[in-house]
Amino acid sequence: MRLKYFIIPLLVLLALSDISFAQGEAGGFLRRNEMSVGASFRTWSSANNERISEWILPVVYILPLNNRLTFDLMNAPTFASLNTASAGLRGLTDTRIRASYLMMEEKLLLTAGLSLPTGNSRLEAEEWVVASALSMNALDFAVPSLGQGLDLKLSAAYAQQVGGIVLGGGFGYLRKGSFKPFAENEYDYNPGDEITFSLGGDKNIPFGINNLRISGDMTYTIYGNDVFNNQEVFRSGNKLLLEVRSLYKSQPYNLLLYLRNRSKGKNQRGLGSLADEALNSNGNQLETGGIGYFPLNDRLQVKALLDGRIYSRNEDKSNGAAILGIGSGLVYTLSERMLLDSQLKFLKGSLKNKSGSLGVTGFEIGASLQFKL
Repeated sequence: MRLKYFIIPLLVLLALSDISFAQGEAGGFLRRNEMSVGASFRTWSSANNERISEWILPVVYILPLNNRLTFDLMNAPTFASLNTASAGLRGLTDTRIRASYLMMEEKLLLTAGLSLPTGNSRLEAEEWVVASALSMNALDFAVPSLGQGLDLKLSAAYAQQVGGIVLGGGFGYLRKGSFKPFAENEYDYNPGDEITFSLGGDKNIPFGINNLRISGDMTYTIYGNDVFNNQEVFRSGNKLLLEVRSLYKSQPYNLLLYLRNRSKGKNQRGLGSLADEALNSNGNQLETGGIGYFPLNDRLQVKALLDGRIYSRNEDKSNGAAILGIGSGLVYTLSERMLLDSQLKFLKGSLKNKSGSLGVTGFEIGASLQFKL
């Protein structure tokens, strides 16, 4: 098997360590003209009769100019509501454009991304209530907000074979633009810039006629100061993300498993002068799961889905969670140029805070249609 089949996927994972510019699975460097349109619905209800729901309609267009340079564009119109709020979030999201360039015998990947502020960032009070519910990490909504400012992301990743292992490293810089978050005033909010460093490795282990591929990476993110109305008000604690993935291929079946752990230091808060918070409001977050693909014939595959999230309470005994999700889906090849991917998932668990646990139940259904142009 050619070396680039291991180097390129690792490069993409390292370069896209900031998920805000990574659309879909970073499985490789796409060299075909492709478009996908989809629809996804996720809803959560709690034991105290609150319900938060979100529809998204993602559109992704991929344009490769040659074997080295690829452009992609994405927007995801969103419709979100909370049964205790009188207003919801509706409209376009920010539009993301990215260019990716492979060089140095496909060992170095350079990417540049823009997030254009086409989504509404100026929210009314009731809309803020909905956005706050969508932003809860444990609920894993795909679009927690419609819009922010003009963002610029630059990154580079390099990978090289060392013995039987492919090793790589990456660097990224995200320049955050300012925006007006409130409909009732003209105050600007400028989130702090972000710097990421990443290291990763990938190894293929033969098992007779089968194949096991193990990969892992570590990403460290440093956050700058947030500024509101020309005063520093917040700085997120730096984040360490560790992830291990395994892909087992036993023709005709494929099984992908992952395990990731996310930890952050103390935030800083203040008004003009920042200081560490007394208690760390960022608890440890552990996530695991997998996808199995089981072909029924040349055109149809069944997917089995499993994911779990265990979020520890922070030092203030809040923001904990335990969620388990199971589901299934179908991947149907309609023609040489068209593929339909669908899935259905049921989720159950609890959110944990000082006063105890709150039971939550979730449901997700979605489908995407991919066209090779």
